[in-house]
Amino acid sequence: MEEAPQPNADFIVPSTVDVNPDTLTGKIKGDLTINVQVPANAAEFSNSSVKLTINGQTVSADVSTVNKGYQVKMDRREFIRALDRQTGDVDVKVSITSKTGEIFVGTDTVNVQMLEPALSVKEADSVKVGDSFSLTYAVNGTGDNVSSFEINLNYDSELVEFVSVEPLVKKLNITHTSKQPGQVSLVVKGTPNHFFNQSDLFNVNMKAKETEASSTDITLTDISYSTTSKEVISVADVIQSIDLYNDVAKITVSGEDGGQSIDTNRGTLQLLSQVLPVNAMQTVEWSVTDLDGSDTDIASINSDGLLSGNTEGLNGKVKVIAEAMDGSGTVGELIVDISNQLKLVTGTPFGKNPPWSPGSEFDKALDGDIDTFYDFSEAAGGYTGIDVGEGNGVVLTQVRYYPRKGFTQRITGGKIQGSNVSPTEGFVDLYTITSEPDSGWNAIAITSEESYRYIRYLSPDGGYGNIAELEFYSAESLIQ
Repeated sequence: MEEAPQPNADFIVPSTVDVNPDTLTGKIKGDLTINVQVPANAAEFSNSSVKLTINGQTVSADVSTVNKGYQVKMDRREFIRALDRQTGDVDVKVSITSKTGEIFVGTDTVNVQMLEPALSVKEADSVKVGDSFSLTYAVNGTGDNVSSFEINLNYDSELVEFVSVEPLVKKLNITHTSKQPGQVSLVVKGTPNHFFNQSDLFNVNMKAKETEASSTDITLTDISYSTTSKEVISVADVIQSIDLYNDVAKITVSGEDGGQSIDTNRGTLQLLSQVLPVNAMQTVEWSVTDLDGSDTDIASINSDGLLSGNTEGLNGKVKVIAEAMDGSGTVGELIVDISNQLKLVTGTPFGKNPPWSPGSEFDKALDGDIDTFYDFSEAAGGYTGIDVGEGNGVVLTQVRYYPRKGFTQRITGGKIQGSNVSPTEGFVDLYTITSEPDSGWNAIAITSEESYRYIRYLSPDGGYGNIAELEFYSAESLIQ
């Protein structure tokens, strides 16, 4: 028994609760008593109650007033059910609502060493269509002299069929009848020790039919057990969901919006797979090859089926393959045409520092990471680019750039420039960005036919050098 807490609301009266007995063991059958003592400083309370809850569940019981409080007499079974099958030391919160609106609340700790018998199911979470499978049903709990169970087994007869039921305990007798498709009535008889010597009672053997359904439920309903004293007790339904699957028979590969080509430099194409039947494993493994099945450098594909062009200026047709991951070996294919790919220009980064803060130096615009960026310490004069090497030159065809996230306006007025003098002198304008660009990747065409050793991005006044990524492309190899 615990001390009553202090009052904490106008109509809630903290009270002292004492459950007797405070240890529940042995048989479930019988009564117990709950004494609710109202504190001496509480207002007068009604001599009748309208609602009794235990751990939030409304229960039926005989409630009477005794001295300055209530006395509750209730069935042990109802009490244990209100505890939601908890065992060990259980905190029990009792609430009594009077007709005049007062709510008398208190808690006690009860040691529970019994459980009302109930059925449970295990195994067969996933079944291939056409295969046989078994569901094992077990009894959990103690405290009642169980002599039999009566059960209705329910299933979708278009998806599965009942085969048989077999006892897993010696001298356990099981009979079954079926008056309509999808329902079998079971009667399981034995002595109390037959039911509780081991938990697994019986197997229900079934077979999955050929179907494209992906799941089905097998349910035990209207479950009741009888005791040796002729009591009939209802217990909760038991539901088992079963995933149904089949081998992959066909995979159709297509491009998003019907696309079958990539015709822009560094473009992408999202590939899609349709796997049949629909209850087969839907995930596929993506790969891309040359048309003869050999490795290819023309395109690459990620695990989500996103096909990308290359940075080597390679063009041609590739074969995209989606392979089933269920071990069936089924594949689907699509031929994709890759064109207009340009060669990525590489070299030694150069630019102007110091940055606004460490970690935002000029080379961050050339590191392949759109989440890093160049951020110059001054509003004007920031630039970043690459040196293709002594004796070399490149004719630019395209520049791709990615603005710093949230600062696209700082790109407007920026310039792409080339020089054959040095990283700081002799630059000529090749392109000026005249309007605010899109967030994400932007591509601009360079029309100059001159070759340059030094190529760079020059930030506009007020731009602070801000740019997240910068890529230079050419249709030709380096001029030496």
